[in-house]
Amino acid sequence: MTHRKQTFWYYPLLLLFVLWALKFIELFFDVRFTRLGIYPQQLSGLLGIITAPFIHGSVKHLLSNSLPVFFLISALNYFYPRLSLKIIIWAWLLSGTGVWLGGRFAWHIGISGIIYALASFLFFAGIISKNRRLSVISLLVVFVYGGLIWGIFPNDPNVSWEAHLFGFLSGIILAYWYAPDIKKIDKKTIKKTVEDFTEYDTSFGEMDIHYKIKKEDE
Repeated sequence: MTHRKQTFWYYPLLLLFVLWALKFIELFFDVRFTRLGIYPQQLSGLLGIITAPFIHGSVKHLLSNSLPVFFLISALNYFYPRLSLKIIIWAWLLSGTGVWLGGRFAWHIGISGIIYALASFLFFAGIISKNRRLSVISLLVVFVYGGLIWGIFPNDPNVSWEAHLFGFLSGIILAYWYAPDIKKIDKKTIKKTVEDFTEYDTSFGEMDIHYKIKKEDE
């Protein structure tokens, strides 16, 4: 068992620990970190590009995001270890900046934008690779997270569809921006990686996202 195979899930697990620790702090001390979210086109909301993904409106909101975050970051770390950190950083910044520039005037919180970005990247990267084995990941993303596409439309006033939309677009941009690196991945490496990864249980079911936004107090 390789070192990468042993550790690809450490960092998403650490991120989940931080997310849940912050939620427990909110609950235990009866405080709200909503204003660490993104408030579009306001300097006070600019910091939220970095901090908003750490904040969730409720335990249910965080629960619905926890498994997708763990699976998608784990998959990214495993299949694209040399690109994973770059993809996560850019997905974080691009999706957040998009919300700050084009979102509704409300506090946007949660990590759903990054979830959309990573799911989008994994799907399109698998297609760009033109490798049948790596394309399996595209099919897996569609099978598990196919319902994501509806989240990019304004169906619910309490759902930040803007974060979903800009996250989805960020994933596409990153997949094509890093296309040369994706295509350079050795086919034997891809074969071994896919075979190893399928030893893990990835049957997570369909994701239910409740991406909350809090309007600024009047």
